[in-house]
Amino acid sequence: MEPVYCEGDYLLVNRLGFLFRRPREGEVVVARVGLGGGGVLKRVAWVKDERVFLLGDNRGRSVDSRMYGSVPLKWVTGRVWKKIGKKAESI
Repeated sequence: MEPVYCEGDYLLVNRLGFLFRRPREGEVVVARVGLGGGGVLKRVAWVKDERVFLLGDNRGRSVDSRMYGSVPLKWVTGRVWKKIGKKAESI
């Protein structure tokens, strides 16, 4: 599967939506993963109890829940709402 979003894309992220509901399968979300707590953009594969299993769209190259396991629901910080542009290439 080709990635929907690429490095350099500008995205609108809804950070309030998950205060009222859980992420749904297929949604692209931002999550804090790992010791550094860096944000990653992944697709929700499943939500069970208080855990979320995340997969990258580029399955062959993605580091995702297949490597680090499911993540706590509280680590999911927002849902990608819309792509609004792309970073301009430098000359």
